[in-house]
Order: sequence, then C-alpha cells, then structure tokens
Amino acid sequence: MRHTNKLMGTIAAAILLSTTPAWAQEATQPKAGAIQIVQTDTKQAPTNETTSAKQQLPAKVEASLAQLKELIPSLNSLTTMQKQYIPNLYGNGINGWSITISDRPEKADDSKRYTTAFLDFDAKSGKLLNMSYRNDAWASPQMPTKEFAKEKAAAFLQSLIGAAANNYKIRDQIGNGIDSYPDPVTGEKKQSAHATVHFTRLINNIPLAGYEIIIAVDQGGHILHYQSIESAEPDVSKFPDPSKALSLPAAKTALSKELQGKLTYNSTQPLSVNQQTGATDTKPVLKYDFNALPLHALTGETVEYYKSPEEGPGIPLTLKPSGKGFTIDSRAKAESFLKEELNFDVTGLEFRETSYPREDGIQTINYSWMALDEHHKDPRHATVVIDKSNHQIVHITTERTTPAKKDGYISKEKAQEIAEQFLSKYVTAEKKALITHLELVENPFTPPAWVDESKLDKDLLKDYRAQYGVVIHGLHNNILIQDDSFSFSIDAATGEFNHFSAHTVKPGTPLPSSDTYVSLADAQKTFVEATELQLEYVWPQFFGQMAPEPLLVYTPSDDWRFVDAVTGKLIPVEMK
Repeated sequence: MRHTNKLMGTIAAAILLSTTPAWAQEATQPKAGAIQIVQTDTKQAPTNETTSAKQQLPAKVEASLAQLKELIPSLNSLTTMQKQYIPNLYGNGINGWSITISDRPEKADDSKRYTTAFLDFDAKSGKLLNMSYRNDAWASPQMPTKEFAKEKAAAFLQSLIGAAANNYKIRDQIGNGIDSYPDPVTGEKKQSAHATVHFTRLINNIPLAGYEIIIAVDQGGHILHYQSIESAEPDVSKFPDPSKALSLPAAKTALSKELQGKLTYNSTQPLSVNQQTGATDTKPVLKYDFNALPLHALTGETVEYYKSPEEGPGIPLTLKPSGKGFTIDSRAKAESFLKEELNFDVTGLEFRETSYPREDGIQTINYSWMALDEHHKDPRHATVVIDKSNHQIVHITTERTTPAKKDGYISKEKAQEIAEQFLSKYVTAEKKALITHLELVENPFTPPAWVDESKLDKDLLKDYRAQYGVVIHGLHNNILIQDDSFSFSIDAATGEFNHFSAHTVKPGTPLPSSDTYVSLADAQKTFVEATELQLEYVWPQFFGQMAPEPLLVYTPSDDWRFVDAVTGKLIPVEMK
C-alpha cells in the first residue's frame, strides 16, 4: 500500500487544494515528500486584450519568454492577451508573472477552440514555472512511446535550463493522459494524448522528494505542458551526510519492526489497471495490506511527520433496516428525499441532471442543484448521485447557509447515532459492520510544530466548519471488507451531514474462505523481502513555510501490491 500522509485524513482530503494539475497526474500516487499545497486553477483564454497586457515585463521574464519562443517556434504566432503580476502565485512564497498568449481575435467565435498557452514565470529570477499549451492541430489519440517521450523531454529541459539539467534525474516510470473535447464544427469527439515525464532534483546525488520538473510530450514530440514549482533553491549545506545512513540490510530490519498490516477482504481488488482507459481487471480476495512509511535513514524509526493517529479496534455494530431503503428514480423523488431526510430545500436553485461512470465502474445519474448567483453570495448547493442499475444512493453532498459555530458541538456519541439512524433507513437487510473512524476535525490543516501559525493565511479556514468524520465498513466472517463502506461528514455544530458516500459489494459476489490463511508475521516477511528502499531527502513544507532542515529518509517502493492471505504470495498490481 502506498504511504499516506497524516494530513490526508477522511475530511482533510476533501478540501485540500490540488498540488498537481490533471495533466501531470499518474495512475500511481507520487512518493511522499515535501508538502507543497499549490493551487493550479484551470484557466480560460480571455475574450480580448486586457489592460494588463500593456504592462512592462521585467527583463529576466522577457528573456525567458523569448527563449521559450525559440524552443517552441509555434508560440511566436500567438499574441499576448494578458499579463499580470501575482504575489505569492502558488501559495508557496513565489511572486510571479502570469501570461496568456493566444490566436483568439478580438471579435472571436465563442464556439471555436483557439490555440492558447498559459505561462507563469518567477518574477525575481525570470524562470519558467508553468506552461500549459493547447494546440488542436497537434491532437492525436496515440500515446508516444516511453523512450521517445523521455528523449524529447530531456532534450527540451537541457535546452531550457542548460547545465542545471545535470542536477535532475529522469524517473523511469512515466505517466500519461488524454484530453477529450468535441470538435466545434462536427461535434465529433477528439482526443489529445500525452505522456508525462518526471525529473527529480538531486542533492549529493540523492533525490530530493517534491522537487521535480514535469514535462508532457505528445506523439509528435511537441511539448504541451511544463511544471517546475519549487519554493526556493535548497541550501545544500543543510542536508544530512548520506554516508551516515544505516546500511540497506539494517534499514530492512527496521522496516520489519515498524511495518503495520491488516487482514481485509476486497470484492473488487484490481489485479491490473489500463492507465489509458482506466479499465481494471478485478478479483475478490482475502489479503494483507501494508502501509510502509518513510524511515529516518539515521535511526530506522518511522518519520513522525508521516504518521497518522493509531487506529483503535473499532466499534462493532449491527445495522438493522427500519424501512425499505431509498429508491430514487426521478428528480421529484430526489428533491423529496433532500427535504424529508436532510431538511434541505432546493427551492430557488437551478437543477441539472448528468450521467457518468464512477471510478469503480458504476453507471450513475447525478442530480444537482445550485444557486444562480454570479457573486457567490448564496453558497447553497446539493448533489445526489444514484446507481443507475438499482436507483440506490451512492453519494450525497450539501452546502448550507447556516452560520458556522466554534463551540457547542454535538458529542461523538451523537454523531455516531446520526450515522446509524440514516443507515438503518438505507440498508435493506441486516448487516454486521465496524466503525473504523469517528473523529472530530476542527482544523483539517494541523500544522507541524515548526510552523509559525501567525504567518498562515487568515482566510485559510474562513469557511471551514468543524466536522465529524465517520467511516463504517461491512464485515464478512468478522473481517473488514475494504470496498463495502459508508462515509459521512457531519456538521459538528448542527448535526446535519453534508457528505455521504456508499460503496457496497455487488450481490452474489463470492468472497474467499477465511478458514485458513497465512499469519500476519509471514505475510509481513514476504512484503518486506519484496520492498525496495531508496535513500531520499525530504524537506517538508506547509503553505510556503519550510521545516528548519531537511531529512534523509529511506523511502519504501510505492508500487501497488498486496499479499494474498490464502496463498501467502505477493501480488503486484500491473499498470498497463
């Protein structure tokens, strides 16, 4: 199992800002490293030249822009539509210039897609930080080969930053992505595929996690995207001496002592994932999952920074149906459900209905309501997502206008009662379950001890409301089922829940017998033997603030794998 950062709890994950644009995401999660909470919004080309386009750029930014146009000559045909100086551009202390260039005319046809590039530069150094280039003339659904993409990305990086490229190591694994859009003339679906190549910064010839350059390349070798967002040039003198690290055998022994594992069922455990289409081959399994966290390379102890609160044994319960469940097959029934069950009135809100497949393959109907308020003074919205095959609710989200409170919270027991009462109406048959998470989250961004909280953005939690996070899993033979779960976010002040999500095992799915299975100790030995450890530097960051010094850690390989509890074999999940 991939290591999990302590900030990414059940509730916090829902509101953390995105650190990586969609084009740079891979099918596997990035390794744990410096937390860089950076918001990269999807930008739209401006409709005409703004007054900011007349501003004078600093000489270093001008030089970098000119160099970029030399490396990508097609950019020369585009006109500067907007340029703007933005302090603290990504929330990490960097001041930048954001520039938009496009072939969009002053009197444009809004139904047409124009060639556009969004560029961000460091205002002080002039360094290119971010580029997103859309040129439909290059669009192709064909993915470039791994070696071709790496070759083109490496050549571009060398040309862009010169000898500094020697301070980066190209990662063997590449990501990929496809942008889909309708042809504005024919309406035909078109696709533009690209591969993402990652270059990791090296210090003392050791990777510095979280400091990397990402370049996206299409089949024609065109550079579509570039990202290099680093808070500051790291002070090499502060990095621990790698010669003092534990030996690899000693680190493996330490991992055995620190490793935590759990026996679980999964009715749809992926065995392979097609990274282009998202299609998965699955199988019901009884397995051991292990959460291998980074170890201090000098002591062998788990790095405190990555630890999550230890899970208790959980709270067992039996869910007993009090009705016939919720069957929603129309807008009217969805609105009635919101009113009667959640006390949410959609009067005055705009309605929209869509249909799409969920990440687990379930075809859904999405009913949503939101306020028609261009100034966002009315935050109310609601979403009810239905499984198209049986009209059962799989997801609910609501946002209300009730003022947030800072005290007078309901108790944990009351939050548990609210969740159980709802599920008694939701389930249609008696169900053995386990509450695995029940926590009051007053601040989802719990800062490390080294953070100066007086320097944090005062608006960071402006609209946040204290929540109880509740997660309940189904049981089979008293063993937790990973993909049979219910999760809630319950307003700690009002007791109203504003988030619900359900994943249930498909009826008739046979789960493996639990009569015999290997011990946790044997499974752990198998997992550790197959785990590679890599020395890495980590310099933790939190909203632009850096820890006093970096850490030297042994990072476990983060490929997706588990131990089959019946056979005792390590099963890697194949990424195609």
